Amino acid sequence: EIDIDKAMKETQNQMKKLEKKKEELRGKQSFPFDLHEKNDTKEGKKITTCPNAEAKFYDNVLDYLTACDEKAMGEVCDGVWEIAVVPNAQPSVEEKADEALAKDEFKDLPAMIKGKLKKTCVDKAMATAREQSKFDEKVQEQAFKTILKSMKENGAE
Repeated sequence: EIDIDKAMKETQNQMKKLEKKKEELRGKQSFPFDLHEKNDTKEGKKITTCPNAEAKFYDNVLDYLTACDEKAMGEVCDGVWEIAVVPNAQPSVEEKADEALAKDEFKDLPAMIKGKLKKTCVDKAMATAREQSKFDEKVQEQAFKTILKSMKENGAE
């Protein structure tokens, strides 16, 4: 089970790492600037317009554009996964792998081979869990919601 509060706190901590990417975007927009869903101006629904470079609008736009960056958000998701999910989920996955490797068909395998099998099994199970749970998409979605909430609080339309 995932500690949601811990995950949220870690997401906020990891988002601070995006400041460098945000600064790279600063000054590259002209105004008024229309912000679309996932930064897709062709198909994405318009979310808001940033009328000028006033910080209360512009910083939120930069946050949103940064959250659209797949590589940058991947680093955030990796950090949250490692701190909020792995410590809670991996022990039970390892336990199941140990149970599987204790079966008769594996009794004659050397310990080194069993160790490698266990690691491969655990890594694959954790990767599959991350993919099937759509973890990265959910973290990005939460980032978008938080940024949009801040935009609206700052008077965005």
